[in-house]
Amino acid sequence: MEYFILYLNKDTWTGDQGELLANTVREVIEKNVPIVMLHETDPDRGGCPFQTFFGTTPTDLIEQHGLYKALAITMCPQPHRVVSLAIVLKALGAKENQKGESVLSMLKRDSTGH
Repeated sequence: MEYFILYLNKDTWTGDQGELLANTVREVIEKNVPIVMLHETDPDRGGCPFQTFFGTTPTDLIEQHGLYKALAITMCPQPHRVVSLAIVLKALGAKENQKGESVLSMLKRDSTGH
């Protein structure tokens, strides 16, 4: 399945790049491609409160297209980042491996080298 990942941080809808992104999101919505939104909360990565997006997102995306009706996945800072990544992977269709390990277990193992 095809997904569009929309990474939301304090700079997402700003400047010329923000307008290009808005046009892309409109096209994605028109094509009915599922959008997986990632809300960055780590200040070192441009994290901000979600309410910020209601002031920076083009109005039509919120009102006509219902962009924020679906929940965004919170991207937490370390040490919880790996949990956020596991949730993202599950939203994109990841499953247990053949050994029955969960996505989170696999990420934790890979991040520690064990």
